[in-house]
Amino acid sequence: MKYATILLLILMASPASAEDCSAYPPGPQRFACASAHHPGLVVKRDRCKQEAENMGLTPNKQHPAVKDYVTACMQRGH
Repeated sequence: MKYATILLLILMASPASAEDCSAYPPGPQRFACASAHHPGLVVKRDRCKQEAENMGLTPNKQHPAVKDYVTACMQRGH
């Protein structure tokens, strides 16, 4: 009986503690949520930004080349 109670508490607590980051729209809140679950994302994003800078891309609101590059880089498997 004791083990069944513990198992029930674990099963009930797990979904409640898991935050669904896809509920947020793309942007800073969603990235903060995802990086809280996967700390390597911050390092990967910084590496992708550095790659973009090394290629000579500069942040520009009219031509979002850096943002597009970083997004594509983050989606690559390495």
